[in-house]
Amino acid sequence: MEQSNNDRWYAFIFLLAYLLVEYVLFSRLQGLFGYSPYLFNVFWVSLVLMTFNNFFLFKKEKLFLGAVLILASGGLGVLVQLVAASKGMMIPYVLNSLGSILFLFLIGPVIEEFVFRVALWKVFEVFIKNKWMLIFITTAFYAYSNFRLFHYFPSNLREFFYFQYQYMFISGLLFGYVRTSNGFVPAIFAHFMFNLGFWLNR
Repeated sequence: MEQSNNDRWYAFIFLLAYLLVEYVLFSRLQGLFGYSPYLFNVFWVSLVLMTFNNFFLFKKEKLFLGAVLILASGGLGVLVQLVAASKGMMIPYVLNSLGSILFLFLIGPVIEEFVFRVALWKVFEVFIKNKWMLIFITTAFYAYSNFRLFHYFPSNLREFFYFQYQYMFISGLLFGYVRTSNGFVPAIFAHFMFNLGFWLNR
């Protein structure tokens, strides 16, 4: 019982720190230098993992389902680009730049999955036992993580940010389900495949 109470306190402190930095101090943190929010994420995830260190990297059960969902993630990435093109949306990213490629294929799939499908997941898991609710709430944070940049871009690009919130929510639900059924590493692969499909169809 005492351990459970300690876990709740730790989870509360971690959640408070995340919300404070990501939603109150984010612009100040980003003002230090471009990648400083990612350094905070690495530090924060490391502390969470040292506190709640039991999560599974890979499950051997449901391998076929995992493979199908990972491939479906790539198809979803292609579909997102097709929909954006059909609606004439301007995508505010230079997808051929080295920085974008590093983000799409390394920083995004790895750091974002560690933040949302491991660390934030472990924090909320202390309070929420239902896996579907865990998938939903961590996905909501994941989808909002880019949408908060909405006000920094001119009005002609804002339609894309509404669209991005929608497709990140759908893909986040998929990544969360892969995480629960197949483990953390397959969730990284699903995220990677989504970004690959998005990038290939640019």
